[in-house]
Amino acid sequence: MSRGTYLSGDPFYNVPYGLASVAISTTATTIITTTGGEFHGIAFVAGANACTIQVYDNASTLSGSLLGIFYVTATQGILPNQFNPVHFKKGITVSVTGTGGKGTVYYSPKG
Repeated sequence: MSRGTYLSGDPFYNVPYGLASVAISTTATTIITTTGGEFHGIAFVAGANACTIQVYDNASTLSGSLLGIFYVTATQGILPNQFNPVHFKKGITVSVTGTGGKGTVYYSPKG
């Protein structure tokens, strides 16, 4: 998978029209309970340590189809790819390993 485009600073910027967003961090697994839609990516900035982000097509656990895996080096970041989404059927569950990172998941819900 692509490492994405690097950025510095805060990944929380204006959400493009028609997309939904949910904040993520390294403190917990984030579950987005939608019935399906399109995953548009993640904007994320790592802290002093590198982070790995895994995104699954599942509304409750870290299993099922892997929608994406992202590696973010320390003090670097990635931007979402809003124009080439990945379809999901069940929902989105995100796991972030590492410490001090924060970001946003972008998706468009079905319907």
